[in-house]
Amino acid sequence: MQEAGGQVPTGRIVKDVVQRIMERTRVPNTYEIGEVCQILIKDNPSLRGKGGCWAIVNQVNDFSCTVKLWDGELTVGLKHLKSYDYLPTGTFTTNDSPNELGFYLISEISGIRNGETITGLQAARTPIPGNEPFEVDNLISLNTVQLTGDGFGYSTSGGNYSSPFFANFLPTPGYLEVFSAPPLVSGFENLGSEDSELPISFSASIITVPEPTSIVSLLALGTFSTHLALKRKKLSKLTDNKLEKVS
Repeated sequence: MQEAGGQVPTGRIVKDVVQRIMERTRVPNTYEIGEVCQILIKDNPSLRGKGGCWAIVNQVNDFSCTVKLWDGELTVGLKHLKSYDYLPTGTFTTNDSPNELGFYLISEISGIRNGETITGLQAARTPIPGNEPFEVDNLISLNTVQLTGDGFGYSTSGGNYSSPFFANFLPTPGYLEVFSAPPLVSGFENLGSEDSELPISFSASIITVPEPTSIVSLLALGTFSTHLALKRKKLSKLTDNKLEKVS
């Protein structure tokens, strides 16, 4: 009212006052692209059905983030996000020359996954424990699609195993990660509640070439979405703790 000289304030005045208040009370947006978060519904009814879901930040705004969910993208306010403090990174070492399709062979891997140190690369032409019989090929490319359908595999300090790969059999092709945790029962059909096969965001780029026989690349990936349980070449939906086949 003071700004409007005692009269009913116009929409422009209200907007200006609100903007100044927001500027004074602005909370720094500390989220980073690739960060894994949980959706919080709170007082936003448009988020109904997405509470507790995992999401990956792919755009950082002043007062919000645009995140990727299992069913598309969504822009949400900061109070509707809770970080898992999970921004995994690492490096590959590959051979110097790609094959005829533009793929390099990974020979070494290091980094962090969800707080656990990556301890070793799964040998090519072998499956990670718990995902038999699907063998990894440890190939990576700088092309638009950077992994093959076999992907690569690695172990972590927690005794777990991961195998990211490109799933061209999905309605919208993209990257998935098979995550296998103890007791590591043999066979992908025996994946338990401690295991998962979920969508991820994945990218790799050359950051340095320290010697002629190696290429070091940057790895960034994140797991999200607890509403879909995906098996390779089989799509299922988790409903009321019962696994139902989707026709």
